[in-house]
Amino acid sequence: MQDALLEINYKAIRFDKQGSFGTTIIAEDEKKKKFAFKLIFIRTKYSEVNLDLQNKALKEAKIMSTLSHPNVVKYYGYFEVSDFFIIKMEECKGDLQQLIKCYSFLSVENFIKYGYEISSGIQYIHDQGLILRDLKPDNILIDYMNVVKIADFGLVAHTENGRIEYSIQGVDFIEELKNEDPSLILQSIKSDCFSLGLVFYSCFGIQNFQFIKIIQEQPNSIDLPSIIKDNQHPNKRISISDAIKIFENLKKIHLPSLLNQQPDIFQQEDINQIDYQQIHQQLKAKDEEISKLQM
Repeated sequence: MQDALLEINYKAIRFDKQGSFGTTIIAEDEKKKKFAFKLIFIRTKYSEVNLDLQNKALKEAKIMSTLSHPNVVKYYGYFEVSDFFIIKMEECKGDLQQLIKCYSFLSVENFIKYGYEISSGIQYIHDQGLILRDLKPDNILIDYMNVVKIADFGLVAHTENGRIEYSIQGVDFIEELKNEDPSLILQSIKSDCFSLGLVFYSCFGIQNFQFIKIIQEQPNSIDLPSIIKDNQHPNKRISISDAIKIFENLKKIHLPSLLNQQPDIFQQEDINQIDYQQIHQQLKAKDEEISKLQM
């Protein structure tokens, strides 16, 4: 992968993340300016070009080229070299999943700020006639200015009348719902609402498998947030625009000082103050502790 980046005159700095459709690496140009590069391997085991993967990668790049919003990751172009299709994007400091893993849950202030920005980004994407189909904390980036950026458009689909009848893609926990109600697997913008509800739930330390277990076995045992209440009835789910209105009201009540200014510090989870190398070390230590307990 480093050689592929060198072919386009960028030097790999560090590994960022591994996704189901590609690997993201941070690299810099000759002027030391950093960017994120998503590298998608497009060769078959017989060293031939995998046309299906190549077309999917090109589709993702073309979709990204049409998007321009403060809460959508910036796209700078694509390259095709040797074995890889490469998508060039802005570099971000980290993602929501890293914050949740490190701190277990977000402060109320950060939840309101990030929730509003995530909802705004998704609403914009829906307004373009697109469904994300892969909304999860890993794909919600946070830049150096503490601003949320929706990323990863590998599974995005165009909609017709707000719906496509494909099975939900890229959402790990959705498989557990198929046997409960097949109608849930019909894809629409409401499906992104469901995934958004799970993202919000995870911000408070509830893991997806715990949530799925609750709605399967004891659906009336907890008071669910309105964004995911009546989750098994897609037509009753609130819209993203409703979520935006809720967050706008919450901002007025809880964050009056933030209405006209960009905050410099957001309590302990301030993205500008986080050492992500330290986060990775902490997570590794936690995994080792869990492994010892399981022995």
